[in-house]
Parts: sequence; structure tokens; C-alpha cells
Amino acid sequence: MKTSRFIVSIACLIAFCLFASTSGLAEEIAITPYQASYKLYKSGMQVAKSSLSLEQSGRFWRWRLSSRPRGVYKLFSDKKPYSETTFSLLDNQYRIHHILLADEGDDERYESARFNWNSRQLDIQRKGKRRIENLPDQVYDFHTIHLLIARMMKDGTQQMKFNFYLKGKVLDAKLAWAGKTMLEINDLKIEVSVFHQTIDGQKTNSKYYYGPDSRLLPLKIENINSKGKTTVMILKQVAWL
Repeated sequence: MKTSRFIVSIACLIAFCLFASTSGLAEEIAITPYQASYKLYKSGMQVAKSSLSLEQSGRFWRWRLSSRPRGVYKLFSDKKPYSETTFSLLDNQYRIHHILLADEGDDERYESARFNWNSRQLDIQRKGKRRIENLPDQVYDFHTIHLLIARMMKDGTQQMKFNFYLKGKVLDAKLAWAGKTMLEINDLKIEVSVFHQTIDGQKTNSKYYYGPDSRLLPLKIENINSKGKTTVMILKQVAWL
């Protein structure tokens, strides 16, 4: 792996291809590590800056996301949420091994989920309690959903049902291709594909925006609650590692 980093413009990002032409999910997706920064908005106001990275460590890959308040918003919130998902190739599929959620400003938000694919068990620690659940065949989360969307884009799949880990539970979820739209990033307009996610029993739904060849790097993520209020992450810059 190269140790030097270089910053690419969004135009170069769109031209960069993350996909090989071989068959099978694990073979199709040639993962390239990166570090990206985002602007985080709530109800149209920028409240924080976020960092998203995808890095390799031996046979494991790890997505990390962290956010810190900015400007006057620092006066109203000391929350610094952090999440990471570790996954690897197992049985010719990418499998989650560990999910960790934490917050420097709130010790009660610590959450850990360990996936044992040999015993098909999920070890969950959340809100000071621990329990063991049975694992279904495949599970995705907020980070590894990019792998699923990449496959959908490759195959031209319009809709898919899948298992999604959220708040200590494995829930039924659905992804649907929502068409294309123009997205402006750093004064550059890009045609992007939009995917809409809904989760059974949850009032918040999400939209993911990807350029034609940036499918493991979301250009924008939008969460919309039942009252129509939005939380938006939009890409600022990316460094390929």
C-alpha cells in the first residue's frame, strides 16, 4: 500500500474507477482506502465537520466516522460521535466483524456489536447491558451499506431487501434506486445516483448519493426524520491512500 497521500479534485474522483470486471461480490469491488472530510448540516445550518475513512489493516478493513461541532454550535453541544465498522472477506462475502459506537461527550452512548460467523452469534453491548442474538446470513450497517449499494449499481438492481444492524437490533430494511439528480460540490455540478433506504419500525429514512465511479465513497448522505427535519453530510475533499 502506498504511504503517500494525494488530494484529488471532485472531477478526478468521478473519473477514478473502483471496480474490476470479474464476477462475484468480493471480486467485483476493488476497495481503495481513503480519508474524506465532510460538512455536516442540520436543518440547513452547518453545525459540524465530519471525517470518514476506509483503511486496511492486515486482512481486515475498517470504516471510521467522527464528527466535531464547529463555530457557535460548540457553545450548545459537546457531542463528538464516533463510529467504526470492521469487516473482512469470509465465505466469498464481505462480513462485518465488529461495530463500535461512542461519544466523548456522553459515556452512555457506548455500543459494541461483535459478529461471530462461525457460531452464527451476535454479541451486543448497549446501554450497560449485554445479550447474544442469532445471526442471519448477511448483515449490513451504516458503513457497509456502501458495499451493498455498489453491487446494486453494478447489476442495475432497482430494489433490494436486506438485514440492517441498528441500535442493538438486526432489522428488516429496504434499498430502492431513486433515480438521478444533479449535485453541486465545491462549485462543481455532478450527475449522481440516489438510493433511498427505509427500515422497518423506524421513522427516519436515508438517502445516499454517489457519482458514477465513486460508489464506495458517498458524495452526500441525507437523513430525514418523521417531522421532515434533515441531517446532511456533503463531501468537501478526499485523499486516496
